[in-house]
Order: sequence, then structure tokens, then C-alpha cells
Amino acid sequence: MKFTKGQIIVRTEAVYPSGALAVDGYDQNGRLLAHPLSGGFQLRFERDAQRQFRVVTRAEQESRPWRRSRFEIEGTEQRFVGWTDGTRWSGWAVPYFEFAEAQRVIKLVAQGEGRFDPKQDCFVTQNAQGEDQIWKGRLISMAGGKQVKVYGVGAGAWIWERIAD
Repeated sequence: MKFTKGQIIVRTEAVYPSGALAVDGYDQNGRLLAHPLSGGFQLRFERDAQRQFRVVTRAEQESRPWRRSRFEIEGTEQRFVGWTDGTRWSGWAVPYFEFAEAQRVIKLVAQGEGRFDPKQDCFVTQNAQGEDQIWKGRLISMAGGKQVKVYGVGAGAWIWERIAD
């Protein structure tokens, strides 16, 4: 089975997110290239090994339970309340914040350099190279069907640690 770049895969017997990989494509010898979702070096799998993997369905990805947690970020002693589904990036937490807390993050961490763009429904900060980083709003679903709008300010780019639920 050929996988498509960007698909999330796991070993056939695994339960997502354990061991989840993001497909990067194939090399010139037909070997599967993928990297761990939680961050890390690109892995290479021989053609025969590819049969040991399956694509993670959208339903599986969306069924991860969200929980409220506290987070802190390198460079500040402030704590922020947000949401996590347990996803990690290079070993670091990937938090999402409700609007008011996202504003607080922008004010304290981005030191006034960030802003909210209501047309795009996103927060905008700049990275060290002066390029815009866009943190779009999204709805997450709680048990019982309740939805909460959150913004992943710094998620997958800044060094966040989850400190408590």
C-alpha cells in the first residue's frame, strides 16, 4: 500500500496516538519516509515493512480526549490555562487556549508584538526571522458534544511544558 505525504500512520496493531508517524513520502528506492508525530528524526522503512502500517482515520484523530491543563513557557514564570489532547512536538507540549487566555499569552510572551486578526480568526506573531506565524482558531469537542473554540498560540513552535491538569 502506498501512503500519501501528510497522512498519519501507526503500526497495524497500535492504538493511535502510540507510535504515530507523519508520512513524508518515498525515497528514490521506494522506501517509506516518515517522522514521529511527537518530533524526531526522519525514519526510513523498506518496502516490505510498509505492510505493517495503517492510515489513522480522521475519526481516530478527532476522538482523542481534550483535557484542561496548565502550561508554562521558557522565558516567563507565568502559567497559562489551556487545553491539550496529549500531542507533543519534539517532546514539548502542544497547548491550545481559549480567546482570553490566548490574548494573555500574546501580551506576556510575544511582548506586545502579536495581534489578533478578526478577518482570519487568528492570532499573529513573528518568529526570529521576522516572518508571520499564524495561530488559527479551531473548535475542539468535549465529552457530551460541547465545543470550545481555541487557538494554538505557539503550539508546535514554542517550548511549552504541561505542568498540571
